[in-house]
Amino acid sequence: MSATETRGSGSDLPSHAAWRGNWAATSSFKAVPEVEAGLLLFYPESSSSGGPSTSHQADSPRSQSAKGRLLIVEDDGPSRSALRALLSREGWEVVTSVTIAEARAAIAAAAPDVVLLDLMLPDGDGAAILSAVRAQNLATRVVVITGVGDPARIERVRQLGPQSILFKPIQMSELLNTIQ
Repeated sequence: MSATETRGSGSDLPSHAAWRGNWAATSSFKAVPEVEAGLLLFYPESSSSGGPSTSHQADSPRSQSAKGRLLIVEDDGPSRSALRALLSREGWEVVTSVTIAEARAAIAAAAPDVVLLDLMLPDGDGAAILSAVRAQNLATRVVVITGVGDPARIERVRQLGPQSILFKPIQMSELLNTIQ
């Protein structure tokens, strides 16, 4: 397994239900059902946060953002909202995009420090954003978050040089460690 992968890729990935069931039976983490539609997040049972807030939180102002600017490119609404709330609470200035076009505009307006990038977007392959970031020689770190299980596609994405590739469902602690 490469340093950038967190689990196997391709056909060796267990189904969502099987992985969740096996993992839940052997861990002290709990699933947060509000975001099961596309991105299942896990929190330690002892976590003071207990999961995502049900209220909408405003992004941290840039002046208060100790960790930097983070762009979430995710078309699944519940996943995008949960990530936005959680990462804002962690001290990131969070901007979100649903499409490649929106992501390009956000990057052009102010290059983020980190991009969390889904590959399957309504207007095309999210890898186009990773290619654009690399072509512009931006210092932006790109973390791919995907449910794609095609090994050839994952290899093509890996060759574009993301900081990491995380496979859904992800653990919040794993995501936070990756973007720190």
